[in-house]
Amino acid sequence: MKALLKSLMLVSLSAFLFLYGCDKNTTSPEEEEDVLTSTEKMVVIATEMAEPTGGVTSDFNTAYQAANGDVGMLYKPASFDTTISLDWITYQLSLDFYTKSGIQQPRYIPQLTDSLIYNGKATGHTTTTVPQKDLTLNRTSTFKIGNILSNVISLNGSAKNNSNYTISSEGALYQIVPQSSFDFRNLKINLSSGSYIPYTGKILATIKGHITKTGVGDDKDEDYQFDVTLEFAGDDWVIVTLPNGIKFKLNLRTGQFSRV
Repeated sequence: MKALLKSLMLVSLSAFLFLYGCDKNTTSPEEEEDVLTSTEKMVVIATEMAEPTGGVTSDFNTAYQAANGDVGMLYKPASFDTTISLDWITYQLSLDFYTKSGIQQPRYIPQLTDSLIYNGKATGHTTTTVPQKDLTLNRTSTFKIGNILSNVISLNGSAKNNSNYTISSEGALYQIVPQSSFDFRNLKINLSSGSYIPYTGKILATIKGHITKTGVGDDKDEDYQFDVTLEFAGDDWVIVTLPNGIKFKLNLRTGQFSRV
């Protein structure tokens, strides 16, 4: 009888410890493996998206000019495979133009071209000392641009980023080597507005790569991967939703961000 009671007590104690351990372990596997803080994630996102670092926003500029048929801005007639340079970035472009009924055209024709397929590769290198930046760009993008005749174009497509960035931010030095992908969903740009940044639409992105951080805060030398949603809010801003639900607003022209 004593042996039986002792056995039951051991089973009860084991069960208690098991249940207590499960109750205390409230951290999900994703959180345990999360190597970047929310601010560090935003530094990476801003670098890959914003204009000062040659981010994805720069591709919207060339797409906007192509949809406008503004060959003066592009320096060459963009009606075939061509290479253009805007500031420090070189674009290798392949553009195919179509009428509203889907008939392919040999070039952009005003009042007739209604859509285009944009395949581009952006490369380039630049350095600055204040703020400290060393940027080597390597990004490909594919856009389907429609409704040109309506003057409010829709943009859908994707991009892959394999660039290399060294930047300073708030006293820390970051080296970021991304392998990120972006999915553009129903972005809208008003061709009459003078702004090439979409005023509505959404980007689903998988932000992936390797980061080295030195200086302020914890030093890091880590691989990372996380998914984010970016929703355009007008006036050059996007609302970024991180995996933990925290939201930031990011200015695509300046790269500045703050928590919502």
